[in-house]
Amino acid sequence: MLNCIFATHPELHYVQGFHDIASVLLVVCGYDVGLAVLDRLVTTHLRAWLSVTMDPIRNILDKLYPLLQRVDPTLVASFRKMELPSFFALSWLLTWFAHTFEDLAVLSRFFDVFIASDPVMPLYMCASFVLHLRPALEKAELDQCTIHAFFTNAAQQFRLDDEGSDHPLLEGLITDSLRLYDQHPPPSLHFSKEVTRLTSEPGREPSPLPGASATYYREALYSMSFVLFAVAVLVANEVMKNA
Repeated sequence: MLNCIFATHPELHYVQGFHDIASVLLVVCGYDVGLAVLDRLVTTHLRAWLSVTMDPIRNILDKLYPLLQRVDPTLVASFRKMELPSFFALSWLLTWFAHTFEDLAVLSRFFDVFIASDPVMPLYMCASFVLHLRPALEKAELDQCTIHAFFTNAAQQFRLDDEGSDHPLLEGLITDSLRLYDQHPPPSLHFSKEVTRLTSEPGREPSPLPGASATYYREALYSMSFVLFAVAVLVANEVMKNA
């Protein structure tokens, strides 16, 4: 899949973690449909991920603390007191959490949200993830030496892999991410011009109708996205059987 993508789009550059996203699509959708979905994503949602340099990703990651500051300034102050950079969230951002969780049902829900939303939605999910980890952070009494390990094993704090896609905390993460996006939309975070360009190309989801809730449209889209993929896989399998 990766060879096909980079042969078709030589302007793109591989970044560590891209294979994790491709792997989820391959397992969930099968090769043909997964490749088609990935080919679409690299020209829309993942363009900033596959740039010549890591500058767009760094700029997106640099907005994690400003976003958290608006919701929980005390938490951000504690991170800065420990001199903790936002680098701990890099793998979450780069892999769409595919390097954090193993359960495909959980990852499918994350991918639902990201595919049906703004390309920078993974940043809002990272912020929501940190906020949901706050109680565990307080109990652990972490310092600069141990907090990195805490975030590396953050999935264990949620045990989402034990419950699958029906876990209420998973839906809470998604709901809070969408709420954060509505309350603090990307323009308010002042991304770099390059990030704005890479995440604002044609092919993005249409704007909601006047007077309608943006969250309503996104929730409808992400609840349908993997259903459509599953149908596409079934159709492809039938075609192959009859070939």
